[in-house]
Amino acid sequence: MTPAAAREGDDGLWAEHAAHQRRKGSRLAPRRAWRHTVPGLVLLVSTLAAAAADDESEPPMRLQDCQRPSCVSSQASDPARRVAPLRVDGAMPAFQAALQRALEELPRTRFVEQRPDYWHLECRSLVFRFVDDLEFLFDAEAGVVHVRSASRIGYSDLGVNRRRVERIRERLTASR
Repeated sequence: MTPAAAREGDDGLWAEHAAHQRRKGSRLAPRRAWRHTVPGLVLLVSTLAAAAADDESEPPMRLQDCQRPSCVSSQASDPARRVAPLRVDGAMPAFQAALQRALEELPRTRFVEQRPDYWHLECRSLVFRFVDDLEFLFDAEAGVVHVRSASRIGYSDLGVNRRRVERIRERLTASR
């Protein structure tokens, strides 16, 4: 029995095993490896569970505010970046169907998320394939649909997002 094992009250086998592991270059003895593995697994599982909970979150009650000129929204705090919300005449499901038809006519546009009271789409530019986000928040009580169109990158969009929202408004008006 080694003097270190005698001091710790061990039978010596563990001390010999640990010394052997150190000679082999192992940093952790097998009996102690679980002390690092279990907390790591717990952290991984809790992170994945939190991410899954975020995926099932409720749609926003308000669209994100515009921070750059390359964004327009019906809920923008800055009047220069504000557009009028889309007015719903009649039942919301009929309006949503008309809006979906109008959006399907837009080139290079695809749905990312579609919930009963929130839609998120991506619109790509023709030449450089820049992605713009287009969002709709349906407020049946107020009879409006709030809209937000924003470039993901860049400071200015030369009015592309405002024209997109107005083009959607025109298509909806023409389809009524």
